[in-house]
Amino acid sequence: TICNASTFNNVSGSMSETACIPCPNNSTSPTGSTHITDCICGPGFEIHQDAGTNNMICSICPAGTFSGVTVSPQCHACAMGTFSNTSGASACAVCEAGQIS
Repeated sequence: TICNASTFNNVSGSMSETACIPCPNNSTSPTGSTHITDCICGPGFEIHQDAGTNNMICSICPAGTFSGVTVSPQCHACAMGTFSNTSGASACAVCEAGQIS
């Protein structure tokens, strides 16, 4: 069985749709995905392994960082002259004249 988007099946030869496992919250994957690494976090989120459960999760990027629409797996600090004053940013805004970051 080919799994729908936002799910994956890592059991080779499985013919059951119930074998499809949902991607972590705030992530998606293409149709036919076969591994959790096919699940990509949405903009403003980064993927990492939860220490308590060992599961892969998408966490929101903190203020001052971003994860772009190009679906970067990690949050990045805003560059000099730009800022993000909210969590979950998909891009950093340019500082106004006379402002610094």
